[in-house]
Amino acid sequence: MAAPISKHCISVSRKVGSFLFNSAFIAQAAHCSNNMDCQRPTKLEFAVQMTCESCGEKVRAALEGKPGVNSVSIDVGQEQVLVESALTSAEVQALIESTGRRAVLKGIGGSEKDLGAAVAMLAGAGSIQGVVRFLQLSEERCLIDGTIDGLEPGPHGLHVHTLGDLTLDCLSCGEHYNPFGRQHGGPEDSDRHVGDLGNVIAGPDGRASFRLEDGQLKVWDVIGRSLVVDAGEDDLGRGGHPLSKQTGNSGERPTCQQINIQTPPTPTNHSSMTATPLYIPVRERERNPTKQLDYTTCLHPRRSTTSSCLQSHLQHLSGDAS
Repeated sequence: MAAPISKHCISVSRKVGSFLFNSAFIAQAAHCSNNMDCQRPTKLEFAVQMTCESCGEKVRAALEGKPGVNSVSIDVGQEQVLVESALTSAEVQALIESTGRRAVLKGIGGSEKDLGAAVAMLAGAGSIQGVVRFLQLSEERCLIDGTIDGLEPGPHGLHVHTLGDLTLDCLSCGEHYNPFGRQHGGPEDSDRHVGDLGNVIAGPDGRASFRLEDGQLKVWDVIGRSLVVDAGEDDLGRGGHPLSKQTGNSGERPTCQQINIQTPPTPTNHSSMTATPLYIPVRERERNPTKQLDYTTCLHPRRSTTSSCLQSHLQHLSGDAS
């Protein structure tokens, strides 16, 4: 029998959950102020410690009616919570954990079919660590959802770099991913590096939680490259500094990681697959849920044809190949 949890522990957990939610909300509000697309809902699947129906009802009460939460589905037997929301995954997790129950994000997906997913597990100088997920919602839109801890409070440039080479830590990642040879800019600019994702805002606790959509970035173009978080603010090419049109003059690179294809756990409930990130198109997944994408021959830190290689695999799996 599990040891009982004291009321004091539950109270502390609720306070921590509320604090994390408020911190995440502040960061997201700053990041989304110029990006209305980040209000588009996505589906999140969490594993949550629940042993009774009343546990599930408490989780439901913590989620339903909150701004940005569209729907909630709870399976106590499977200890599973599905949430359709426009909030960041960290915000939803904080709401769940405000009930005193631990929650772990298992999957993220679009309201419709998704075309691929990738993840970067960040670790850097000092206590910096985080997870950033990429989900291709459609041919035109890529969702980037992340939480990074241990940053200095304030804005930090976020960029995809050309190489996934970490032999010299972040110094060997190359420059911003810029296949069209454009000048550096902000995420809302049409004339920008494809890898220019603007700034993420760390709160007083050092946490940056963000959720944005981008029309230039594609999951199949960034797998095998690297994600870098800079020490300072990206001036979005408008600062007048000699580096403004090259890097945004955002300083050193305290943390980075290679962007890898996201492989989900084996599903226990096929109906929840829309919330699980897979690189295999949904229609193929439904025909053969055990089929795997053989992408290993495509991935090399310096390979320039990763995109076309992965696209070819996708067409083959989808039955779209000519």
